[in-house]
Amino acid sequence: MAELLSIEETGQKIQCQMVPQKSKDLVLSDGIIGYLKQARLPKAQNINVDN
Repeated sequence: MAELLSIEETGQKIQCQMVPQKSKDLVLSDGIIGYLKQARLPKAQNINVDN
């Protein structure tokens, strides 16, 4: 599925492929470490490891 990207400064419009949500999340989380802290760590903290 294609998406239309508009560049505000120039008014130019470019047709491109949509960026997957996980890729967007990686960028918004400042990389893989930030993403893992936000997406995986809270789930791991809920695991009960009592024997």
